[in-house]
Amino acid sequence: MEYFYELFKGLPRQGPGCREATLRALGLLKDLPSHPRVLDIGCGSGMQTQILAQELKTKILAIDNYRPLLDSLDRAAARKGLDIETRELSMIDMPFDEESFDLLWAEGSIFIIGLERGLKDFRTFLKPGGYLAFTEMCWFVSEPPAEAKAYFDNVYPDMRTADEVRRLAASGYRVIGNFNLPESAWWDDYYTPMLERLKELRIKNAGAAEAEVVYAECEAEIEMFRRHSKSYGYVFFVLQKL
Repeated sequence: MEYFYELFKGLPRQGPGCREATLRALGLLKDLPSHPRVLDIGCGSGMQTQILAQELKTKILAIDNYRPLLDSLDRAAARKGLDIETRELSMIDMPFDEESFDLLWAEGSIFIIGLERGLKDFRTFLKPGGYLAFTEMCWFVSEPPAEAKAYFDNVYPDMRTADEVRRLAASGYRVIGNFNLPESAWWDDYYTPMLERLKELRIKNAGAAEAEVVYAECEAEIEMFRRHSKSYGYVFFVLQKL
């Protein structure tokens, strides 16, 4: 994990995403209160957290289980004058009261707890009519290429299509909308800087076998996306608690 965190803490984002997608998802929220209570779950270094604070003009509570990423977000918030509070917490056991938030945001993080559990557990923290916005890896085709299917059967066997996610969510939420993230959301702030960071770390950690395992896995993931990005990707979902 030391080498994993060393790599990821140096990236602009810790997963695919972009400003345009965050703003588009925000645009689907039509009836938030003027000063909503907002929780960003698994915020990482918080590029999306800063957008939420800027656009919603309210305090954002941001949680992650890795303090150095939160420290980076604290510095950015102080520099930009944004009202963001960070806490080092796991999404698996969040100590918040039921029905205490108007909006839960989870870009690239709900998979950590598992989609089904995340939809169920996160719902308890939403006020009636509150929103859950999250991104989830999905198949774009009904019959994925064999190479991609074999890869994700190993790394994320619970991957679904967007329609399957919508059906799963329908038991406790109204689906407001969903859309695919563009390929640029994978490259601009994630894979491209990751490739540059890998070059630096391979020199710094030359000869460290455990580090090379991490780097090789990341390169395999990038190459898989390069070859099969038409078959899968992240989908942004916006749900409203029933």
